[in-house]
Amino acid sequence: MKQIFFIICTIFTCICTTDAQVTISTSDLAGTKWQTEFLYNDNSKSYDEYTQKGECIWHSDDNYILSFPYYLSSTIPTKFDTTKVGKNTKGCYIVEYNPKGKHLKIFSIQHFNKTEGMMILRCEDKDNIFAYGATETYLLMPINRARKPNPPVLPGW
Repeated sequence: MKQIFFIICTIFTCICTTDAQVTISTSDLAGTKWQTEFLYNDNSKSYDEYTQKGECIWHSDDNYILSFPYYLSSTIPTKFDTTKVGKNTKGCYIVEYNPKGKHLKIFSIQHFNKTEGMMILRCEDKDNIFAYGATETYLLMPINRARKPNPPVLPGW
């Protein structure tokens, strides 16, 4: 009886802790440009670009550019593995590193479909108390759809 109870509890725990994630390859990202749905609806020009060399380049509205090395991983790493940058990796996590701020950014891929032009990422960076667990919808550029009004932003955010 204890074994059956243990098995049921284990199955329930696995179901509760499993996120629906999608595994992609770096070739799926390489050469693409993505803009968050929020920024698109806000008429922003900012976007992220993924290169063949394993760089995620952020282009801002005022032409400021930041470049971060990235790779894909099937598990959440504890440190950035530079040997995987620019290699054809597969995974359900996008791992980026800001060398200036020495900050590791990890996103789980919740949804990815180039045909529909949509990617949904969830922040898995537990050190980022403001974004941890938050999801963001990205649209593949060029975006051919009507803009929607964004919800109002709370004062102080």
